[in-house]
Amino acid sequence: MSSQLVDTIIAQKTPDRPNVVTGLCANSVTSPSDDLYVTIGAFDGHRQQWGPCDWSPANALPTRGDDVVVVFDENLKPWVIAFTFGSRTVAGVVAAPAPVLSTDPLYVTVDGVRVGPCPWSPRLVIPTVGDQCLVHFDEDGNPWVMLVTLPPPTSPLIVHTIATADVPFTAITDGTAQLLVQTPSVAFTGKPVFVSFFCPRLDSNASSLQNYYVVLYMDGFASTNIVVSKWVDISMSSGSFVTGIQAGIQHTPAAGSHFYAARGWSTSGNGGTFRAQAGGQNNRAPMYLRIVADG
Repeated sequence: MSSQLVDTIIAQKTPDRPNVVTGLCANSVTSPSDDLYVTIGAFDGHRQQWGPCDWSPANALPTRGDDVVVVFDENLKPWVIAFTFGSRTVAGVVAAPAPVLSTDPLYVTVDGVRVGPCPWSPRLVIPTVGDQCLVHFDEDGNPWVMLVTLPPPTSPLIVHTIATADVPFTAITDGTAQLLVQTPSVAFTGKPVFVSFFCPRLDSNASSLQNYYVVLYMDGFASTNIVVSKWVDISMSSGSFVTGIQAGIQHTPAAGSHFYAARGWSTSGNGGTFRAQAGGQNNRAPMYLRIVADG
């Protein structure tokens, strides 16, 4: 055979197909047992689907358009051995070590895999290990922490105590005032609290010239335990009266356990009645003493 003919045959010989090529997922799968097809731009500009391909499930199932690596075995059977994350947003969890400063790196766990460091936007509260977050993977597979959830809100309520029965009284000094409602002893942090009192109805027994008071005590009933002597101060000029009562005050107890009590008295022995019931149809509401955090 002439050298010219050999050269012509060599020139017309189809080049060998490469064994490893990059491609794109041609279909989305919903379980590890689903068939996976790919397109390969180097062969035909992604016009033809190849497969089904044997593939190893990753931490996330491949979706249409994900970058993949396709390997042909000796029988020219295509195998997908790896694929990158496509652009997607998933739920994640902040991983250790948690950042201390807004400039510290942030790592997250997505589908059981720790990824990062991730760009993130600092919030008022620095994220801690276990906080939930949204993680966006861009087209290059880079994770971005888009949002870190705030910790569950803490209720401001410290204690709420009710009384559901009428309390008649004839006391004429704050030191002998009749107990209306008292909280249990609870722990305080030394920060301000707001104390509220409510009574749906106060009936006077006197006909004129009498004052009615509600006193707020803390930790006892001596004068040194008074938070405010005239928390409620109602003055009557003539005729009996019926009224509802609501009062509130900010107070800062020292750190530790304390209890509060509301007590009632008037300036004459005629007295009156603080009225309360359990609520419900045709009933009055309870009296209450309520304490919430206020700073």
